[in-house]
Amino acid sequence: MTATLTPAARAEPAPEKPVTVAILDFISGDARVASERGRTIATLVAARLAKRPGIRIVSVDELRAALSHGHDRALLGEGGPELLPEVTAAFGADFVLHGRVDRFGKRYVLSAALLSASTAQTIARPRVDAQTEDDLPFATDRLGEKLAEALGLPPSEDDPEIVAGHALVGGPSVILNLKFGSTLASLQGFDVDTFSLRFDLEGEVVLRKWLHGYIEIGLLMGRAKSDETNAEGSFSLIPAGSGLKYVFRPDSALQPFIGLGIGMGYFTALLDSNGGVAFRVDGTTGVAWMPWERVGVVAELRAGIDTELTYGFSANFGVAVAF
Repeated sequence: MTATLTPAARAEPAPEKPVTVAILDFISGDARVASERGRTIATLVAARLAKRPGIRIVSVDELRAALSHGHDRALLGEGGPELLPEVTAAFGADFVLHGRVDRFGKRYVLSAALLSASTAQTIARPRVDAQTEDDLPFATDRLGEKLAEALGLPPSEDDPEIVAGHALVGGPSVILNLKFGSTLASLQGFDVDTFSLRFDLEGEVVLRKWLHGYIEIGLLMGRAKSDETNAEGSFSLIPAGSGLKYVFRPDSALQPFIGLGIGMGYFTALLDSNGGVAFRVDGTTGVAWMPWERVGVVAELRAGIDTELTYGFSANFGVAVAF
């Protein structure tokens, strides 16, 4: 006789146990910061973490209700290690999170420490900056993301990414760069002056916080001398192109990047030439500094090869605005 299991009788895999994190109020290192702000920051960090699957949050309110009154000071954030045994026993917590907020003029620094219940050791100490009080919600989101990475939590499919101080809500983020600079070029059949003036308007779409797509159009003006006749004249180029940039340290104010793009440009008439269209490939490296979260500056170096310019090296500097 053989026995078969019906679908109802088959054993279902046991669901994975969620990671339990007890979150204490953040303390203040500056008397000008109200104690209520530390509690608000802890609540915002908890809300950010709660968006990730596989986590259970133990709030300060739950801790106050379950633990002894003698721990009021610790609940405010100063006694993470002291609370670890009781929190573990009462809630089965795997980690205890505590932190602080410090103010330096208009700037805020949020720092946190994540304690492991099994080892009583700190496994992560993330830190983020907020340039103004208005940027604190974005800073708490970034802090929550760093803590989620330290906990190894999977991403939520419907959760927006946090990019350069703002959330990608309702669509991708856009960054506009208005740049000016100079291009050192070699034009086929001509000697080009070492100095030329260049303006570019560039739009970036944030595909991922570390990957940006860009499209740009510009104007390049300079002078050149014919190798054959020594005649001199001015030339201009209207370049347009698109490509991708890889951004290092996208969660920080200082963001180095590299990029690769393709494009084309229209040359105006140069001496006896009728001008024409040139196709090119560009490589870019640079850095963006976004100290005000949505406004910053960008500096870049670019090298390109195309059908009219034997080579071209550009140095550009400009203003970046994120939306």
